[in-house]
Amino acid sequence: MKEKIKKIKEMAKNPRKKALLQLGAWILFFFISYIIIILLPHPTPKYSSPSNSNSVDSISQFQEMENFEYTYTFSYQGKREQIVGTYFDKKYYFTYLGKEYYSALENIYQVNSTNKTFIPVDNFIINLSLKELSIDSLTQFMKDGILIEEKEYKDGKKVSNYEYIKDGKKIIMAIVEKDKYIREVSLDLKEYMSNANITYDNFQVELEFNEINNLSSYSKNYLDYQVVLEGE
Repeated sequence: MKEKIKKIKEMAKNPRKKALLQLGAWILFFFISYIIIILLPHPTPKYSSPSNSNSVDSISQFQEMENFEYTYTFSYQGKREQIVGTYFDKKYYFTYLGKEYYSALENIYQVNSTNKTFIPVDNFIINLSLKELSIDSLTQFMKDGILIEEKEYKDGKKVSNYEYIKDGKKIIMAIVEKDKYIREVSLDLKEYMSNANITYDNFQVELEFNEINNLSSYSKNYLDYQVVLEGE
């Protein structure tokens, strides 16, 4: 062993041999390091996308909302109209253009509190809000639409823009999420609402949701009300 050490020292005095020794030492170091890396167990990495998972959670919670207060604003052909209401126990209570309405089990009525009557309603904007823009329909737009753009803010707000094709026509939608709830939905329905008889210059809908799942009770006394046809 002493003789080997002596030979190594003598080789180290020779610049050429010293360089060869250093090169050999580096090769040996990298070879041992490579073997260690290969043999050591490696945990399988787990990948997650917080943004996507949050969106899925928000959409699911949106579809499963049990109660909320809402404002729908319709802007079209120079008009600006609002529906303001409350959803509770699978029923809608709302006002539109100064009149009171009630909807349950897909039936929509205008409420006449003086005569205690329900008058069946067939109104363009009301039907749009409760049917084509129902919670289930909006959820489908989000789930099946193409995500075009997404922004996240420092305060926790997230804005996602979607494009959805319905009946061959494009619907552009933006949703605002905060605190794991979808708070606002904006829709551009200009193309979707156009047909052979009418083309809209613009057709924008702004939906706002508040007090989501925060209502403990809500009711109106409609026990004595009767359904009558308009004009009876």
